[in-house]
Amino acid sequence: MRSTILLLAAAGALALAGVTSSCSSGTGGGTAGGSGGSGGGTAGGSGGAGGSAGGSAGGTAGGVEMADADAGICDTTFLANCATYVDRTAADAGRTIEFGTDDPTAAVPQCMQVKKGQSVTFHAGAFHPVLQDCGPKNGKLVAPDDATTTIQLNVAGDYGYHCSIHQFKGIVKVVP
Repeated sequence: MRSTILLLAAAGALALAGVTSSCSSGTGGGTAGGSGGSGGGTAGGSGGAGGSAGGSAGGTAGGVEMADADAGICDTTFLANCATYVDRTAADAGRTIEFGTDDPTAAVPQCMQVKKGQSVTFHAGAFHPVLQDCGPKNGKLVAPDDATTTIQLNVAGDYGYHCSIHQFKGIVKVVP
């Protein structure tokens, strides 16, 4: 009973704030985003046609993923880690980053360039979890250690990341 009251109170607070969320089968609704993309949520949510940019964590507008208003843009100090980028924009290019596997103290390649809409795969070694530092979408580059994680990047910009245990860094540059 108490959880029902709390749920109803939370829904009322969201409605007062103008945040809506709806999920219906077949619309591609996503985590906390709903089928229209309103409300955003921690992962942005996915949206159908006519959705609105949602919440402080972004969302979608008309089915297009948008940059987060409160995103941390990579500064020149962080970007100085990469003088050149390995170009992986070709359709058939491999886009896997060996994270603490080929070299236990580095991301290989450390600096990669991909096109908007392409996916990057992190093959993280034991004790090498990936944590994003900066970029146009908050929390987009997050991967557990000792796992293979594929992440689609739909918003152009620089995504800086590091090993949350060992602090080695890398950047994925997403171009239009």
